Amino acid sequence: DLETQLQVVIRDSGYLHKMDFGWLGAAHQWSVSNIDTAVTAISNGLGFGWLPRHMICDYIDNKNLKPLPLREGQQYQASLQLVFGDSVHARPAACRLAEIIKQVVTES
Repeated sequence: DLETQLQVVIRDSGYLHKMDFGWLGAAHQWSVSNIDTAVTAISNGLGFGWLPRHMICDYIDNKNLKPLPLREGQQYQASLQLVFGDSVHARPAACRLAEIIKQVVTES
């Protein structure tokens, strides 16, 4: 049903493997450079797209946005990586932050 609608997609800023985040294959696509622009466009009725729930909860509460009742794909998961530029010389604060992030992710 969404293939004929305008999908707002957040353009990838990577250099090597350019991708459009969350593209569902809609025939009409509008690429924007950041999440804030996507939220503005979608909340003004210009199209549909993937938006982080924590950034749009006020829009949902105020009935300015509504999650689409999809049979599949209601949630999007992304893989994250934690990388030290130089783990040998990482300062204690950076190491502690890495430990906290790992702990939180493991508990989720």
